[in-house]
Amino acid sequence: MNRLWITGEYKLSAVSQRFRIEARHLPKPVEKAAIQLDYIALEPTGTVTASALALATRYSIPVIAVDPSSNRITLLNQVQWGGVEYIIAQYYSKEYTTEYAEKIAKAIVHNIRQLTGPTTETGNWKTDYLIALHTLQEQLKALKIEKEVEYTLLYLQAETTTAIIKAKLNPHIGYLNKGTYSLTKDLAQLFTPPVLHTLTPRILLLKQEETADKKQLLKHLKWSLQTPVNNKLLEQHIQQEPKKLAQTLRNPATQYKPFTWTKNTA
Repeated sequence: MNRLWITGEYKLSAVSQRFRIEARHLPKPVEKAAIQLDYIALEPTGTVTASALALATRYSIPVIAVDPSSNRITLLNQVQWGGVEYIIAQYYSKEYTTEYAEKIAKAIVHNIRQLTGPTTETGNWKTDYLIALHTLQEQLKALKIEKEVEYTLLYLQAETTTAIIKAKLNPHIGYLNKGTYSLTKDLAQLFTPPVLHTLTPRILLLKQEETADKKQLLKHLKWSLQTPVNNKLLEQHIQQEPKKLAQTLRNPATQYKPFTWTKNTA
């Protein structure tokens, strides 16, 4: 996926059909053609002009604010997702069946166990899901990297939100998580374990060398997204996942099989 991640102090504007980025850490302004971008993720530490938002909207490029202080993302511009039929399908699959929630939860538990090792099994998929999430969080705390991981996972959410929008689904209608960007969080949790499998050792090394700044964290996150998993780049799996879900919502006769990861498979 062609992404533009912007941190620090900056100004994002538009010149003709190109985005222009000015920042203190850049020796000179950088320009990116709108047609070459899938999405823009930026932190609320700079300025975004109305012309930049208008250009992004014209090309259906999501502009996503990543706010580490509140640990949340926000879509800044109006981009088109699916029509009424998609929203109705999402709503009914959420409100009147647990099929999708159970499938996604079980896949998340499987993926987390590939990373953490076995977690407690209760026979109840909702409880197993919560226990697996807690186990992962405790391991990150033990490694003292939870803040760095939390930061990078916001950008994983931005990537996932873009994939959901491109699949014409609504990122706010999820199955496991509640509130805004609930589908984003559901699907991002599927991909968190394989991301952390390659990212965690790099974060630990950066902290040991005292170089774990935002630029370095995002550079290593990008490498993790471009790691082959199940014979395909991880970022390609992220792009495909909401499309698989959308296909099943359009045609319930097809079976939705959430992404599952086996640690020793590349």
